Amino acid sequence: MGCRCSRVRTCRGWPSCSDKLAMDIYMNIRFCAITFGAVTLFMHVKKGEATLRMRDLDYLGNSIFTVSVISLLFGLVTDGIKYPWSSWRVIMPIVLGTIGWILFHFHRHFFATNQCPPTRLFSNRTSAVGFALNFLASIAIQAAG
Repeated sequence: MGCRCSRVRTCRGWPSCSDKLAMDIYMNIRFCAITFGAVTLFMHVKKGEATLRMRDLDYLGNSIFTVSVISLLFGLVTDGIKYPWSSWRVIMPIVLGTIGWILFHFHRHFFATNQCPPTRLFSNRTSAVGFALNFLASIAIQAAG
């Protein structure tokens, strides 16, 4: 969408890039609302259990992970498009995101009581191969398209 959007010109009533983007967002909000309603309607959760699970979440670890991944992706997205690779505006988010990701794993290993996701998901050889194949398939799809 970014390549298509950058080539759109405003000419005699045709939508500009920002109008097209807003239209895409508003169309997706409807589908998200329908999906949220269906999940809420058909997912049966036992009463009283949600508050216990919310209390047991690792908010600090999830916050560290979220901020570090956003920083890492921001640095990778702005590479060479808005700033050159050698710019500090590209290098700094990548370095800080990588440090945050390492800090997340350190926090998860030593301090988190309820890890999210649990370590048992990665300790099985079958799960590790499944995750690796999923990653490689994603890379292949991105490279082909």
